[in-house]
Amino acid sequence: MARTGAAANSSNAPRQGHMYVFSKRPGILAELRAAHCQLQYSTIMAAAPGKTWRTPENARNSSIWTAKRFKEAYRRMGHWRLTFQLDFATTLGYPYILQLDLDSYFPEPVHGATSGSGGMNKL
Repeated sequence: MARTGAAANSSNAPRQGHMYVFSKRPGILAELRAAHCQLQYSTIMAAAPGKTWRTPENARNSSIWTAKRFKEAYRRMGHWRLTFQLDFATTLGYPYILQLDLDSYFPEPVHGATSGSGGMNKL
């Protein structure tokens, strides 16, 4: 008998999933696969559009938005996290987003999250 719901999620066996990678840098997919070959994910590569971020119209003269310390790539990343990412995940039917930076790591194995535990927020 197949387990469903919370009982199915309590298994420590690796589950197949999808990891979406958005990057303009060629070769990043091969690097990720080499570095994280133990992950049980099918990786889907999608090109990040070149014009996903622009200075908001009402902030055109603001030094905060146009300061040289904020590079275009950083602004695009912020815009993706606050806008496109949520719509993308919701459209695909995902109830959660786990976002990792290049310097993110897990200090110990993750053995599954239970819905409603308070540690995960739905979109």
